[in-house]
Amino acid sequence: MSQFSEHRIIQQYQAGECTPEEEIMIEAYIIFIGTTSQNLRAMRSDLDELHLRTVGPLVVRIKTRESVRLVKIGVVASSISILMGLGALFLALSKDNLQIAYINDVDSGSDKATLTLADGTRINLSHAKNGSLLKQSGIQIVKTEDGTLVYKVAAPKSNISAYNTITTPKGGQYKIILPDGTKVWLNSASSLSYHTSSNDIRGYRKVRLIGEAYFEVAKSDRKPFIVKTHKQEIIVLGTQFNVNCYKDEPNTKTTLLEGAIRISSPHGKIGKTILKPGDQAINNGDEIRAERIDTSLAIAWKNQEFVFQNESLESIMRKVGRWYNVEIVYENNEVAKELFGGTISRYDKISKALRALENTGDVRFRIQDRKILITK
Repeated sequence: MSQFSEHRIIQQYQAGECTPEEEIMIEAYIIFIGTTSQNLRAMRSDLDELHLRTVGPLVVRIKTRESVRLVKIGVVASSISILMGLGALFLALSKDNLQIAYINDVDSGSDKATLTLADGTRINLSHAKNGSLLKQSGIQIVKTEDGTLVYKVAAPKSNISAYNTITTPKGGQYKIILPDGTKVWLNSASSLSYHTSSNDIRGYRKVRLIGEAYFEVAKSDRKPFIVKTHKQEIIVLGTQFNVNCYKDEPNTKTTLLEGAIRISSPHGKIGKTILKPGDQAINNGDEIRAERIDTSLAIAWKNQEFVFQNESLESIMRKVGRWYNVEIVYENNEVAKELFGGTISRYDKISKALRALENTGDVRFRIQDRKILITK
């Protein structure tokens, strides 16, 4: 294949008459680059990246005409030089004759949330302009240029306190600075409810959490900060910690990075657990156990990554489903229990995350609308 005719290769590929080498080169390009004219304009830089990334064989799933098969692609320098000249070849390939598992790619999540005021007014923070949004009970609510929602004291302290809720959808996240200065990063499909004054009527700083959030609690010598979830209460004075309390997760996990926190059951059935930095408390509803962990795993989402360490595919795909706002469907339930490890950027398209999992050779994915179909 030292010399080629674009017209000849198009005809041979569509007729199924290409040599194995020609098919591999064409399919490698399509899988990694795509067939749109926009992608073709970026062909040279993308192929350079492809050459660097394909040190070993890569297993991918591709559907060509009526058959589905696995293709092992080992790209070498000579293959790259051949692909450089294909250019307009791929524009001529018929979509009717070529279907790729990742043709319906999905973008990553982004900063989006809804603020619900005490009177029921809802503000879409994605559409709201930067600057002051409103004043409420002596507090000014501001959206900063980086998208953070900030509560600022705009008048002498008032005894009047309203109750606000910030909610992120699937595929959303948001950062908020509460009236007392506490910083909260809210993960996707989560909500945080809080008073608009720096404390409620009992002198506490109390919030209610559904989903997942990372807290950097402003220090206070007199006012404890309380995080209430459906399974527990967390009491602190000033510290940094992560809480994962999604209702579709089997356990509530609280991970402490700095300071000290006390965890108890709202109904006193479990007792109290004190955490030290590096501890993670796992609450299954009947008991709380604490264990030492690598805390970077718990806060990877805040640092814009997925990090998995011997984690089941079922657990991984719950996280992927929330962040990319997709439905997860298992065509083979056995694969859900298999364990995986690795690091993936949360800001890549979903196909890159799925390919990383597929490269193990143990699982296969298809994207259908906003569904991820999983088989083995």
